Amino acid sequence: MIEIEKLSDKYRVRKLDENDIEDIRQICLSNPLFYEYTQARPGYEDIQRDMTALPDGKGPEDKYYVGFFDERVMIA
Repeated sequence: MIEIEKLSDKYRVRKLDENDIEDIRQICLSNPLFYEYTQARPGYEDIQRDMTALPDGKGPEDKYYVGFFDERVMIA
């Protein structure tokens, strides 16, 4: 198992959940160029689907959807 809190010495890192979807969406919206060139859309349902999507043979324990925080603000 990955110790996600050790992914950064500078930022607090934690696994994200459904309560973080609006913050994730705001980060997505801050990169309009990405959405100009892809079919992806930063909607609530799209993010929720991405958070739970798994390849065959993998379970939720294998998924690491993480956020990096500067104080209490998600920055990545």
